[in-house]
Amino acid sequence: MAHLVLVLTLLTWSFSFMAAAQLRRTRTDGSAGGRFLPVLLGAGAILLWRRPLRIPREAWPRIVALGLLGVPGYNLFFLHA
Repeated sequence: MAHLVLVLTLLTWSFSFMAAAQLRRTRTDGSAGGRFLPVLLGAGAILLWRRPLRIPREAWPRIVALGLLGVPGYNLFFLHA
């Protein structure tokens, strides 16, 4: 099972460069960020279904900052490269 997941991750990651280039050419309105919505909903559902989150309250501001700056920052440089 682990090998299957690794192969699927490799395929998904390798096609993301071509998909990002295509999105950049065809979408000029900034709607390319909508590709994160299914991931957000799916990952959120899995996290809520499996167990409650046990993250200390003082860690949440850092987690939110990493989420808001890390993902958009990565994609900004990724799509403009």
